[in-house]
Amino acid sequence: MRKIRLGLYLFAVALMTSMGTHSSLAVEGDFNMLSPSKIEIFSEGALLYFEMPSGEATVILPPTIDPNSISIYSDSGVNISKLEIDKEYLGDWIPSELGELKKQINSLQSKVAETASQLNALKQSAGMFETIPLPSDPRKAKEIISELQKDRFATEQSIFDLELKLEAQKNNLKYLQDQWNALSPTDDFAARVAISSTGKGEILLKAFSHEARWRPVYYANYDTKRGELTLDVKAEIYQKTGIPWNGKISLYTHTAKDEIGMPELPPLVVEFREPITLKALSRDIASFEQKAETRAEVLPGIVYTVDSTIAGTGKLALLPLEKYSEKTEIEIRCLPQIDPEAWIIVQTKPIEKSLAKGEVHLSIDNTPTGTSLIDNTSAGENLRFSLGKSPLVRATKVDLIPKTGEKWTKGTLLDGYDITVVNGLSQESYITIVDRIPVSSHQDIKVSNISIEPEPTETTQKGIYTWKLRLKQGETGAIKVRYEIKFPEDKEITIRPIF
Repeated sequence: MRKIRLGLYLFAVALMTSMGTHSSLAVEGDFNMLSPSKIEIFSEGALLYFEMPSGEATVILPPTIDPNSISIYSDSGVNISKLEIDKEYLGDWIPSELGELKKQINSLQSKVAETASQLNALKQSAGMFETIPLPSDPRKAKEIISELQKDRFATEQSIFDLELKLEAQKNNLKYLQDQWNALSPTDDFAARVAISSTGKGEILLKAFSHEARWRPVYYANYDTKRGELTLDVKAEIYQKTGIPWNGKISLYTHTAKDEIGMPELPPLVVEFREPITLKALSRDIASFEQKAETRAEVLPGIVYTVDSTIAGTGKLALLPLEKYSEKTEIEIRCLPQIDPEAWIIVQTKPIEKSLAKGEVHLSIDNTPTGTSLIDNTSAGENLRFSLGKSPLVRATKVDLIPKTGEKWTKGTLLDGYDITVVNGLSQESYITIVDRIPVSSHQDIKVSNISIEPEPTETTQKGIYTWKLRLKQGETGAIKVRYEIKFPEDKEITIRPIF
């Protein structure tokens, strides 16, 4: 039997030797993954470029590579005679970055087994106290019982301590194993590429992986003392290809594989509109300074280039891209119909560089106020968003909806509201208040103003009214709105928002 095993071993060694120096399979479970020389990452995946050696070469790509996406490019002086793409079983291979975590798990598993064994041995020893025979002499039996009680107490205490130790070790082991499950590869097969070529020049292998993505993340802070808005642009990068990325990484704001066929413009048609009735109406209407290494604005979108190392195990990386700073004033804006607390609005001058859509983390004087969203913004546009709400400025609205009495008659509705604004800030401020009065959707419904105090600074055809009040510290302002709605006496009306 030993001779047969020795023969099989020598045959395996000879086979490994005959595979050639270019094979990336070294020993059992040990694969030397080819690392990308160029990375282009998009919102839904990444294009990876690998440099291939000329001649006879076999390389193993990360298991997250889509084998159907592999393509080969070569210089004009290289002639490729054979290209084979196959799958290779990885066995016990793990990413090199997870080696230390695997050691910790193995070490803790051994400690758990050792503690469990000690605990079982002590429990067996504790059971033996029940079977120890006692002498017939009462005095000697009492002495033995006293000693046994001391030993039993010490044993039970040791059991309790070991149970606590074992529970802590198991909790730590579960934590490490959860980390392992989240970071370790889920695919047991890697892409194996064999290529034969002649001539001199470079060979480049291009492939796509869905286990990578990035998104822009913004951090906006307004400094009230300096009157300055700072916007930090960062890149949140995720990649779980199984191998680290080193060097320059290109980040694209557009997608890599979207359908890009140009749509056709449909024609317009003119037709009669159905007569509008109150019933039909109610039914139908309801339905800066710091910069990335490079940045380019190409026709499809924005391209950032960063130089960094990104772990291949799925740990998120946050890298700085750009930083903008600008002197600007904030607007204190109240929408009392929605919320009594005021919103703090900031608007920049036309920006010089485009921004991609992304989440923005907001703060005032470095105190977090919430999150919002920056939409795609082109160079030359203003950037406008809310920094959050301030409880120090409040606008309270009281509606007047009389249903009986002299203000409610058939075919006439007198309505309105009062708004009270309080400036609780430490300085005099301009406060913007936005509210509305209804507009008519039918020629037989007439809406007219009776009194609006003070006069609004801006109105729209949709009935949106804007006031700007200058209030001192602790001062209270008031807005009074009254309006009249006339309609046919044989009809009923409804007032509701249209979105």
